[in-house]
Amino acid sequence: MARFLAFLLSFCALSQLRASVQLLATLPNGASPTATHAAGNIYVAGSFVPANKNFLSAFVAKLSADGSKLVYFTVLAGSDNDVAAALAVGSDGSAYVVGSTVSPDFPVTAGALDAISTGGTQGFLVKVNPAGSLVYSTSVSRYTLVSVG
Repeated sequence: MARFLAFLLSFCALSQLRASVQLLATLPNGASPTATHAAGNIYVAGSFVPANKNFLSAFVAKLSADGSKLVYFTVLAGSDNDVAAALAVGSDGSAYVVGSTVSPDFPVTAGALDAISTGGTQGFLVKVNPAGSLVYSTSVSRYTLVSVG
């Protein structure tokens, strides 16, 4: 819990902590959904505006248990606004991210539940393996996600 509070504090007071928390300065300010894995690794999802772009791109990142090392930073984006809204971590360390997109070219993997359409805001569900590689990505435009448990 202390690591989580320190992590949140760093986003609020980044300029004062910059000298002691170098890694967190590299994460976008739009990071908010966080989770930890049984191994202690810290997972963060959010959105940021890439350099020379004028739209949001979603991301998921994994940090070492002590927050000193960025294990991976995976961008989940197409050519328009993509926003990560929630994050869960599986028992194997895979990260599951849900969010919304208006990108007609948001990455969708073969065998996806639904393809990205060309109009309007849609939901997405993405699975990233423990190394940060995209395993599965689908649109959820025709479905309603229900939280169980």
